Amino acid sequence: MSKKKISVVMATYNGEKYILEQLDSLRDQTYVPDEVIICDDCSTDNTLALLKKYIKNNNMKNWKVEQNINNIGWKKTFWNLLQQAKNEFIFLSDQDDIWDSNKLMFMRDWMLKYINIDLLASDYSPFYSNGNKLSSKVSFQKAKIKKLQFQDNFLKVTRPGCSFVIRKKLVTESNDLWTQNQPHDFTLWNAALLSGKAYLVDQSLISWRIHNGSADFSKKYSMLSLILHPVQKSLELLDKKIPFIDFHISFLSNCMSCINISFYNEISLHYLLFTIRKQYLISHDITLFFKTIMRYYRCYTIKTILMDLYCLISLKFSKKFLSN
Repeated sequence: MSKKKISVVMATYNGEKYILEQLDSLRDQTYVPDEVIICDDCSTDNTLALLKKYIKNNNMKNWKVEQNINNIGWKKTFWNLLQQAKNEFIFLSDQDDIWDSNKLMFMRDWMLKYINIDLLASDYSPFYSNGNKLSSKVSFQKAKIKKLQFQDNFLKVTRPGCSFVIRKKLVTESNDLWTQNQPHDFTLWNAALLSGKAYLVDQSLISWRIHNGSADFSKKYSMLSLILHPVQKSLELLDKKIPFIDFHISFLSNCMSCINISFYNEISLHYLLFTIRKQYLISHDITLFFKTIMRYYRCYTIKTILMDLYCLISLKFSKKFLSN
């Protein structure tokens, strides 16, 4: 491992529309990355050709692009990239954002200054594809860095992975916690929380692209659609909830199997709640739902309670109606 040097890893898939903007913002960094590794996950568009042409035309000698033999998904692609990165500081890049030109330099310097940080996440500025780019002024001197508390942030990833810089050792420490259905940023975020080395900096260093065609929960699950199509919407919600619950269960199980893990009691409670939640959602057991909520109501958000109840009632009554 090369100390004090930077690796940038990027996973791509069918990103030809915006990839060049991200590459430009990476090439224009005030600190030149020591290594850039890009892996394309078998794109069916022109992404791979654009990447190769860009690297050749701009003579990016420390950049390399590769392609998976088969499409394996962004989660596994990113985790493979993290294993390949050889430098002490690793930045994770999406294929369609725009970075502030000082992102690498500032975050690297903060990591050098605060050696107790294993994961540092910055703020970000969301924008739509046809909207304004990053315009906020970034100040190294005025930046405020705060430690993330375990109780308030565990399992709640409030910053995207593209806002992270991590130390290489965090990848090694996280390998036993990761499974193939887990997002890389979820595993890294929570692993850093477990060790007490996750921090935030209050400077926006990324323009984070929001796609007009991406899934919008508020539109797809509007009140009217939930009322008019209860069974259809409930099934759609369950299709999302069960995989979400499953990767949490697998992650928490891995956490509990680690020797001398901190916060064991809190983790085991989360594991219990996700396990019970999966049980009552799959079996449509409203009685178990209410028993769980009454006992552990402090562990649930209002949104989770209402959406779980909606699914259970819709599916329970539809099943009863069909049986009659």
